[in-house]
Amino acid sequence: MDLATPKISIIVFWIVCIILSLLAILKKYSLIPLMGVTTCLYLLTGMTKSNWAWFLGWLALGLVIYFMYGYKNSRLAVKAA
Repeated sequence: MDLATPKISIIVFWIVCIILSLLAILKKYSLIPLMGVTTCLYLLTGMTKSNWAWFLGWLALGLVIYFMYGYKNSRLAVKAA
């Protein structure tokens, strides 16, 4: 196991947390969603490569379904006559 990989993921985690905190303070956002995102990001730092592959695969599939459904069923879409 490479010892550099967890260190990089933790560094990225802390950088993202600091950026999100600064945005929350500057834009006066609620900190509750920030804490949820931070918790999920922390859990993601411990995932193996195979878990990341599964996660990204399901995420991509879910986003494709979400946007296809939204594109077809949007109230803002112009209906062709």
